[in-house]
Amino acid sequence: MFCLLVLGLTSCDQYDSSTPPDAGPVTEKIGPSGVLGDKSPDNGVSGGSKDSELAKTALGLIDAGQYDQAERILSVEIEEHPENDRLRFLLGIALQKQKRYALAIVELDRSLVSGGEFRERRHADHFRGWCLFYLGRPEASATAFRSHLKVVPDEADSHFGLGVALLEVGDPEAALPAFESAIAINEGNPIRRRELAKAFIRRGDAYWALDRIEEAQASFQKGIVQFPDHYEGWAKIARAMDRLGDGERAERARYEERQARIRVGAPLDDADATSDPSPSEASP
Repeated sequence: MFCLLVLGLTSCDQYDSSTPPDAGPVTEKIGPSGVLGDKSPDNGVSGGSKDSELAKTALGLIDAGQYDQAERILSVEIEEHPENDRLRFLLGIALQKQKRYALAIVELDRSLVSGGEFRERRHADHFRGWCLFYLGRPEASATAFRSHLKVVPDEADSHFGLGVALLEVGDPEAALPAFESAIAINEGNPIRRRELAKAFIRRGDAYWALDRIEEAQASFQKGIVQFPDHYEGWAKIARAMDRLGDGERAERARYEERQARIRVGAPLDDADATSDPSPSEASP
């Protein structure tokens, strides 16, 4: 997601409902496929070299996962220069990465009020979309992701975010094309295999909600082929095979789920606790 910021910014959250706890962020950078990592001219609000260097420093800290440090240096500067929209925007990202979504969206929205231009501004709705999703406002989240996709139509993580938001509001039919778009953009990119896996598995959740169990199972299967440590994917395959009456394959999938949990250090006690193939929790 740093790419989003370096483009412009990283996905507001990278939705982690299916990401093993120790698997790290969905993307390595502040931008999904490059949301904050574009090479457009660096037009900070003030245009000063100090702001530009501070923005680069903050982006570097966020990219390195040092979100609290980025928050500190940005907060100090913003206290002295509250009109600096770009730095306030980056502060919103640093807060979002710490899962402080309510504070994050306040800073993101405040950075946009003046209408000032800065390189990352066009990705605002991407980050707002993830914050709104985690704040329990999936309809508003879907609206934000659609808005971002009008500006950046090939942003896979925004297509994915739109899909999970639509699932959350109970519209799996509309979620399907969003996941298809995320899959199409991520396919063929080896560094995006984890994101591709998540898109396949969440597409399976949409099929499941439509009672298209065979298609759901096939989509879950494609997901774990891309990322075998996706233990929730294995659990979903097991439930699908139960529904399809293939107990042997269901048990095999449960065995693979436990092995995946062991590999990533996930609690084994949770292996039998999952009952819903489309959990609403999210990971980014």
